[in-house]
Amino acid sequence: MARIHARISDCRADGLHKLSRRLINENQVVCAETLAVKNMIRNPKLSKAIADAGWGELTRQIQYKGEWAGRQTV
Repeated sequence: MARIHARISDCRADGLHKLSRRLINENQVVCAETLAVKNMIRNPKLSKAIADAGWGELTRQIQYKGEWAGRQTV
């Protein structure tokens, strides 16, 4: 069971790295909006998808990859 959870975690991290790299490579300026995730999780239809998305990790990766590549992140 632990291997399955580790694989899911690795797949999620890999997807976030690929998405953040693509956003940085294709754009000179990347803007991120501050979302009220706590309020969005209250919606039962969206709660699992929003919780699994990893918004904080994605914005962190965009920030550091943007600085590394000389792109502007807002």
